[in-house]
Amino acid sequence: MSKRTLLMAVIVTALLVVSIAPTAAQDPIVIRQLDNQVTQTPAWDQAIAEFEAANPGIVVEREVLSNLPEVVQFAFEGDNPPHLFAVNVLEGAQIQSLVDNGYVYSLDQFANWQEFLNTFPSPDLAVASGRNEWNDVVVSMKFDGDLFWHQWYLNLDLYEAAGLVDEAGDPIIPSTWDELVANAYAIHEATGAYGMGFPGANPFLFSLILWTCHLSSIDYGPRGFGFDMRDGQYHSADNACIDTILGDLVQMRDDGILPPDLLSIDDEPNRAMFADGDVAQIITGTWSITGWEQTHPEFTNYTSIPVPLVDVETPQHFYQSDPAGVLFAISSAAAEDPAVLDATWRWYQFIYSSALGNIWAETGNGLSIFTEGDAAQFANLHNRGYFETAEFFAPHPEPQLARRNPAIGELQQTLIGPSELDILIGVFSGQITDWHAALADLDQRNTEALAIAIADAQAAGIDISLEDFIVRDWVPSEPYPNALVPGFYPGAP
Repeated sequence: MSKRTLLMAVIVTALLVVSIAPTAAQDPIVIRQLDNQVTQTPAWDQAIAEFEAANPGIVVEREVLSNLPEVVQFAFEGDNPPHLFAVNVLEGAQIQSLVDNGYVYSLDQFANWQEFLNTFPSPDLAVASGRNEWNDVVVSMKFDGDLFWHQWYLNLDLYEAAGLVDEAGDPIIPSTWDELVANAYAIHEATGAYGMGFPGANPFLFSLILWTCHLSSIDYGPRGFGFDMRDGQYHSADNACIDTILGDLVQMRDDGILPPDLLSIDDEPNRAMFADGDVAQIITGTWSITGWEQTHPEFTNYTSIPVPLVDVETPQHFYQSDPAGVLFAISSAAAEDPAVLDATWRWYQFIYSSALGNIWAETGNGLSIFTEGDAAQFANLHNRGYFETAEFFAPHPEPQLARRNPAIGELQQTLIGPSELDILIGVFSGQITDWHAALADLDQRNTEALAIAIADAQAAGIDISLEDFIVRDWVPSEPYPNALVPGFYPGAP
């Protein structure tokens, strides 16, 4: 071979290398992820590192906003909208609005959608109108395992200091609301610490106090607070559990058992007060465990319990084990560039796999439906309440109305006036003293809002009526027998 020929070969080879391997010289493809998972950052950092190592040329950038529900709409009006965003903290009406505005890319448009769908435990039931599908747009998919994510956490140092221990010196763990309240008083009297604390400045987390009624009544229904599918009416005003909790909150407020500035305390300060020994009992989620590991690594003497029973001896309701659910959605902004869309879909599939599922559990964030191995290996003193919620799950404890009539997912129900959270804040602040009247007014306004939504849907040609929301043979304390009857759950076995 001549020197000229050799030189030409070298040049051609160099040009080929440049043309087929541009990733070294080109800018990486950036995936913009928007979520509110502050304390889960160690898990996300590990997951992103593994994904980027396996996908050179792709970079995942997270923006974490604790107030995501309040600002998510504005995120799409700026110059750098997210490619992937959390929807698990959004109300159904917010998701519907994002879909209506064209901000969501339907997952079933990807070429390997069916293959991806088949990785879920119940593929035929993994997509449901009103759950994770709006207007034929598949918005998201279920991620969390069938364990409930919020519990009551107990500072055992304060339990021991107050003498709430058995003969062996072990803390006596409460199981009812009355016991929690009694312990709050005992701890405050013995130690001066507040018996309970709540993040009153965080609307969503403050409302968890009402979720304490989930096992003791049917406080939450498919059409808003207090809805009862047995008669299609709202009954928050005559809900005995809510009445007990609001009454006890007011009494504890007046007796100095709760922090006086509770309504100005957000989630992180509330968790810090608990870890510092200023508050004995708080209701929060599994994310707090990893949060304390980061902010209070020496704080280890605490445990958790499922939400307690209120004025009942056995559960009156169960947590719903539904194959359909939500975590992240892909935005239409990602679809503006085919390379970005492909990269985002790769990352999405990584999230919904055992790769992240195992990281999630190993870092103390609970179980994903893709977590491998025996769940018991992840249980410990701190998260015991999370794992004990398993006994309060039932495969089909309540009818899923949107599966019977998917048109329910298209209903636009708008409540005018104060919500249940507004009433809760008003009661605690003292602005509302007659909460029965306030809740009765809420029931009436919810009833009117549902009637208007149904009338508007009918006027738009949607086949729907109040009867679609009524299941007269439902017994809340038992699995619904017709849940898998063909025609009630379309596509069910």
